Amino acid sequence: MIPTPSTSKVAVISAGEPTLFDSLARLVPEDLQTAYYRVLAHTRTLSPDDEVLRILEAMGILVLLTRTTPKEIADERERFQEMLGIHQQLSDETKEKMLNYVHELDSWISAPPSKLEACLDPKQIARLLGESLRQNFVRSGIPATAEGLQAASAAMTGAQKELSTALRSLSDSRGMVSQIESANSTG
Repeated sequence: MIPTPSTSKVAVISAGEPTLFDSLARLVPEDLQTAYYRVLAHTRTLSPDDEVLRILEAMGILVLLTRTTPKEIADERERFQEMLGIHQQLSDETKEKMLNYVHELDSWISAPPSKLEACLDPKQIARLLGESLRQNFVRSGIPATAEGLQAASAAMTGAQKELSTALRSLSDSRGMVSQIESANSTG
């Protein structure tokens, strides 16, 4: 037994938002609209869970899809065709540029220009590399560190000499150690 819809649901369906069937109504030819609205009036009396209503909704969705999908596919195909044309044009331009570049390289290799020969001078390359190494060495801070270490080494050498002199003066025959020993032995 098919349940009957409550009056509130029928009121909502009839006064509510447009349904799928309302969207389909504008696709129906004029000579069939009377029959369509007769079927539509019957669907409004059906329960929302009615199987016949579900089948009619599925058929309506299928109609909408078959009406719009081919046009969308054709539009998409046109967009793909445009993109393919642009890609083909860019590919051809890139190929042309690459061929020109290869031609230039071939001409350089077969007869190197004088600038290239001048750049390949070993003495000039060695001079440039030497200067670059010197500048990097100066920027590295190694010379300043070496000067600091030399100053520290000189200060330590001076302190060592002073300490040696002081220790010798304490330990020689006239130094402080011998005076303390003689004072201890006489006392």
